[in-house]
Amino acid sequence: MDTTWIGIAPTPTHTRVVAMRSPVETFLKAHLQTDPSSPRALATLLEALALWEGRRVRAALVVDDRSPCGGGLLREAFPMFGDSGSLVELTWVE
Repeated sequence: MDTTWIGIAPTPTHTRVVAMRSPVETFLKAHLQTDPSSPRALATLLEALALWEGRRVRAALVVDDRSPCGGGLLREAFPMFGDSGSLVELTWVE
C-alpha cells in the first residue's frame, strides 16, 4: 500500500495542514482553526484521508515552544493510534 504524507503545524492563529502523495504531488493544503472543537478531530481527519485515498497515512505534528498546542487537544490524538494495524501513523516532531 502506498503512503500519504501529512504535515500538521499549529501556529497562534491557525493550524496548517499539507498532504502529499509523493515528494512532488501535494493534494491538500488547509488552514484550520488553531484548536479543533473536538479531541477526536485530528484522528478523524487523518483516518478519513487514509480511507478517501485508500493509502496508509504517515503524519507529523510539528511543534516547538511557541506552538499553541502544548498539552492541548492535538495531543489527544496520540493514544488513538496505538494499534499497529491502524491506517494512520502520527509522530510528534519538535
